[in-house]
Amino acid sequence: MTAPPPLSFTLHSMSVVRRLARFLVSGLLCGAAFMLSACGASPTAQPSVNPYAAEYQQGLADAKSGFVRQVLSDGVITHDEYLEAYARLSQCLADAGIKATQSTDQFGLISISVEGKGVDGAESQQVWNSCSDQWLGPIGQIYREQFQNPNNQDLESLIASCLVKRGLVTPGFTGADLVELEYKYGYRVDGTPPTPITPQPFILPGGVNASTDPIAAACWAAPIQASTGG
Repeated sequence: MTAPPPLSFTLHSMSVVRRLARFLVSGLLCGAAFMLSACGASPTAQPSVNPYAAEYQQGLADAKSGFVRQVLSDGVITHDEYLEAYARLSQCLADAGIKATQSTDQFGLISISVEGKGVDGAESQQVWNSCSDQWLGPIGQIYREQFQNPNNQDLESLIASCLVKRGLVTPGFTGADLVELEYKYGYRVDGTPPTPITPQPFILPGGVNASTDPIAAACWAAPIQASTGG
């Protein structure tokens, strides 16, 4: 995005794979009163075969620091390790003169908003890349995805089920139906958006605007937890 400095942008631990979730949640998730009370939440206990074993293996292969390798080496990211990674990341950014604001939602998940510096925020992005490689790597993304989808199931099906259970769409609405809506509104949860991308209000069947509805945002952020309504 081209804009004159200072440029403000938000950098989440999620990759673009969570483009739609980020779009729906970013304006609602942090500090919203509707959230479940789970500030100290950790990913659901892992079964004997880790559904995210491949992600851990890839993360280890790509790790650029001893800290990241150490956290990933046992195939488990604890909540304390998650918090430490973000604390170290924030300190690294501050030491480089980059202003960053860390937000923790009521699921215990973290986002960092970084103030752009330099032409089009290029200096901030460069510092972010360096600090993230050293202290975060894939830690935040894997932790978030394990919390959101502990058994590594089809995410869109989980979100659709949550929307049904919370009464935002009628019974029978499926993950496939959600995929169709994602294409309609220019987003894909799996990170393969159609071209061009045209962000617009995300209207569910029945008329609920998922772009502004807090329960819908909860279903995208943590579909299993949000399905129960707290």
